Amino acid sequence: MPQSFDMRRFASILLLLSLLLPLARPALAQGWEAGYANGRMIGIDPYIKVTRGGPIHSFEGAYIFTPRATADGYDAAYGDPRFRFGLQVVDLSRIRLKDPDFRPLAAPSRLGTSVLLFAAFERPLLRTPQGWSLDYTLAQGVSLNTHKWHRTRNPENEMLGSRFAIYFGAGLHVAYRRGGWEFRAGPDFLHLSNSALHRPNKGANAWLFQTFVRHYFDAASPDSLTRLQIPFTDRGFLVDVDYRLGLKTSVGEWLYDHNAERYGNPIRYGSYGLYASHGLGLGLLYRYSLKYASGLGLDLTHEPYAGRIEVQNPARPHDIGKTTIGLSLRHEARYRRLAATFALGIYLLRPLKRYALTDEEYGYYERIGLRYDFPCGLHTGFNIHAHRTKAYAGEWYVGFRFAPRKRKPIVPYHP
Repeated sequence: MPQSFDMRRFASILLLLSLLLPLARPALAQGWEAGYANGRMIGIDPYIKVTRGGPIHSFEGAYIFTPRATADGYDAAYGDPRFRFGLQVVDLSRIRLKDPDFRPLAAPSRLGTSVLLFAAFERPLLRTPQGWSLDYTLAQGVSLNTHKWHRTRNPENEMLGSRFAIYFGAGLHVAYRRGGWEFRAGPDFLHLSNSALHRPNKGANAWLFQTFVRHYFDAASPDSLTRLQIPFTDRGFLVDVDYRLGLKTSVGEWLYDHNAERYGNPIRYGSYGLYASHGLGLGLLYRYSLKYASGLGLDLTHEPYAGRIEVQNPARPHDIGKTTIGLSLRHEARYRRLAATFALGIYLLRPLKRYALTDEEYGYYERIGLRYDFPCGLHTGFNIHAHRTKAYAGEWYVGFRFAPRKRKPIVPYHP
């Protein structure tokens, strides 16, 4: 049986708190913004047909600030980035979902409305003395969904399977500033997913065109990008050692019930509890600049449920190997004590792949996440472990980092 405790809300709150940790410091420039967006759903799943893909409307309000620069050089290296904390309401009520091969229904299923609480990192790429600028934005947060999947009332909303979901956004914006006012516009990508912490878990994706009006409390504006003046000479190797706690639901259990309903047979599970795995991550990275480090990782995972989980395979022995070994390419982009982490790997040992025909097994995997580094060398973070971009598990991890040889930092860090 899966774990009986419910960690889904805890995992979402932990992700949001991890966004706030590095930003609790005085701000240099502050302001607010209000925005509106119009867009369309992205139909990437061939099994779900959008029978009415009416426009998506989005409304946003956010608080903006530029962190006070420190002597570590990160703000100069990123061109004095800004942060946004806000609330976004995404109206998906005009979207209707219908799978023509599923059982007849009185009405198509709905997506409803999603309310997002988010934090965003905004990095300028270009800034002119005339007030024009170009920047990109990366955002993460949590969402509350009004119309989640329901077996009888909303059975074909396989995109949003839970009341709470994890939000990811990315955008590219052009802005014009005049005094304390700024007008901005550009395309944004929006993704909502419960990260395999609930079923169903296909995720909702959309393209939006955003327009904003922004007001800064300080009317003075920078004329050009700040550039890093001090050469980075603290290059060297870094070693990471991590313990991971993975949480997931079984797509096999979900598909068993889904297919049973499709053919008029009784379901077996009804609800889909969490399974827990334990992992060890070892990494050797080379830090070649203030912002970036890349290298190799060895990922070992023990899945104690491997012999019991639903795999939809007639050959289902109870002695399926429970240990997985993977080798991955790793990369991280760092800002102060916060790092965005990426990994692409191949499985060297994956016994479950032979049996888990419905668990999206392709022989390779991805990990994307956020990490916070404490001054003592310890770190903690949250990963999405995915197979071909589809979430396989959500992972919380804790670990430590050290340098094989002692290095002398080029710039001291003042928190």
